[in-house]
Amino acid sequence: MANPATKNGYLPIANELAEQFARVNITGQQWRILWVLLRKTWGFSNGSRRKDWDWISITQFEKLTGMKRANVYNTIKALLVKRLILQDKNCLCFNQNYNQWVLCKRLTPVVLCKRLTPVMQKTNGSVSQLTTYKRNKENNTKEILQPDGCKEFNSNIYIEEMLKNNKRHIVIIGQYFKIRQNNFPSLKAIQAEINRWLRTASELAEYNEEQFNDSYNFVSSKFPKEWNLSTIAKYINQIKL
Repeated sequence: MANPATKNGYLPIANELAEQFARVNITGQQWRILWVLLRKTWGFSNGSRRKDWDWISITQFEKLTGMKRANVYNTIKALLVKRLILQDKNCLCFNQNYNQWVLCKRLTPVVLCKRLTPVMQKTNGSVSQLTTYKRNKENNTKEILQPDGCKEFNSNIYIEEMLKNNKRHIVIIGQYFKIRQNNFPSLKAIQAEINRWLRTASELAEYNEEQFNDSYNFVSSKFPKEWNLSTIAKYINQIKL
């Protein structure tokens, strides 16, 4: 018969955190990974000292949760995106600053969308370029973090995820939003603005950082209230010629 006792070890969790746990809407697998991390950090005691960070192998997570390796890996990635856990090199820790948590019903990690073959609409033997452009535009927007179902959309978090994207034109748009201190009320609003600048940002992505920064410094000083990405593109093209 099971008979747990605190003398064999225990997890010290503040009541304030326990109350926040009741509000966290995450999957069962995510809770399993989270509890293993808490057990391996706060559950480790060396006198009065307890761990905050620990290196835990995927194999350990597999053994303690009974989950498959691929599921463990994907679940850890999801918790990192939700800011419930943090990573420093190979070590993990639980993020007790619950103000940083991204509390969503479903949060899609930042991944590259699979390239789909565009629908080929032929008119007199030619492919409709407009259809292809619209599809590429939609895919580019979907590559960014999309916190579907969030009760409160936080554009600052969304913009920070844009800055981590491996597509340079997405990073350029994110930098533009951050510099201009744009605050968007909803996911739909920020995606509409992203679509507005996709073509211009893609053109700017062809230039190196030095050219881009020189152009930005020029337009931001000459047109401090009126500049935008199109202004940078116009100036940088003049420099190229």
